[in-house]
Amino acid sequence: MNKPIIYAAIILLVTFGRLDAQIQFEQSFNYSGTFAQLENAGQKFFLMDLAARQCRIYNADYSLWKTVQLNVPNSQTLSDVRYVSQHLFNSDDQVEMVIIYYKYIATSSSYYYLYTTDVVNENGNVLLSVSGSSWAEVLPDASQGSKLLTWVYDYSTWPYAVQTRIYRIPGILMHIPDTETQSDDPLIGRVSVYPNPTNGEVTFKMEDGLLRNEAWLVISDESGKLCSKTILRAGSVEQNLNLVHLNPGTYYYEVISPWYRSKASRFIKIE
Repeated sequence: MNKPIIYAAIILLVTFGRLDAQIQFEQSFNYSGTFAQLENAGQKFFLMDLAARQCRIYNADYSLWKTVQLNVPNSQTLSDVRYVSQHLFNSDDQVEMVIIYYKYIATSSSYYYLYTTDVVNENGNVLLSVSGSSWAEVLPDASQGSKLLTWVYDYSTWPYAVQTRIYRIPGILMHIPDTETQSDDPLIGRVSVYPNPTNGEVTFKMEDGLLRNEAWLVISDESGKLCSKTILRAGSVEQNLNLVHLNPGTYYYEVISPWYRSKASRFIKIE
């Protein structure tokens, strides 16, 4: 085999990785949907069923995990479901989400739409309702928690009026950023755990200046299953945890925030 052919093969392997790697079809739904990382339940896929007024949430294998009936008034139309989460809007373990719906209002000469944005939980309880709001966005707060922004539009006038309303919410978005931050990045410093191995009582030590804002301390087993998550307050330097409930084995911990994700480090749980 001549050298040009060998070099070409090497280039293909380096560029494209495994030759048998392909795009693979997994599942399809006749509704609009996307993924969310829930604080306790892990990664889920959720969709919005307009006709049934439901948010259906699925496991990673696309088996149905939970159906949330949305209390949208009969005269109104569901428009969007966003921020499916567990601890973003409060501290309990129920599933919460933002829903947006609207109604058609006819006038003598024209028409307009009146929107409403609600924060609701899986039992149908309304945590917040903003009449006139047609859009909502969650942004990280530089100090603690997050901000919920809603934009309220009055379409009954022209030019229409707009108002921005800002709310403080206690949690942070649980999502994995596109890239990992290197351990030598001065933004995140380092996180260590002792004793290691441990029989259950552990202390996580964060370098001073690591937590400039809130983050999650996430513990997973070797299969990637979420075992524990603890919110780390801005400025924290230590976090004590009791992990006696974990089976003996190898576990990994990471610090995750809306801005960065530290590299996973390992500790051993013994009897």
